[in-house]
Amino acid sequence: EGYKETELGIIPQEWEIRKLFQIVKNRSEKYNPNKEESFPYIALEHIEQEIGRINGSGTSNETTSTKSVFYKN
Repeated sequence: EGYKETELGIIPQEWEIRKLFQIVKNRSEKYNPNKEESFPYIALEHIEQEIGRINGSGTSNETTSTKSVFYKN
């Protein structure tokens, strides 16, 4: 009770499944990892294939490639 079966598995009844483009705004702003600041990031290796579940994250000082910037909300 309180849960429902979906194509992604069992989730709470009040949750809904959305595609990423439905909940984030595409931005052109990029982060250069050569800066001294360190930020959390999510890369493809942190996203479970076929399910889309986020199973980890990294910090920007662990990478050398430029990343897209996202903001809360």
